[in-house]
Amino acid sequence: MARGYSGDRVVLAYVARRPGATAKQVAQALGIPDGRVAVNLDRLTDDGLLVVASPGASGSPCLYLLPPTDGEPEKASGT
Repeated sequence: MARGYSGDRVVLAYVARRPGATAKQVAQALGIPDGRVAVNLDRLTDDGLLVVASPGASGSPCLYLLPPTDGEPEKASGT
């Protein structure tokens, strides 16, 4: 397995269970450094395995979701 992809799987599984999670929430919940989580999230987003639900404008954090499978956008938890 390529270096870093095991971390991607852990992050992907967390976001699958908690749609709308922020990078900080993922890092805190999994005990992974913020910088490592950012790399995992960037790679998962670039590969199309996650989507950004909120661009994080005006200082608000990005929210990450699994991509929609039926043509309908997923909603972040609590929205």
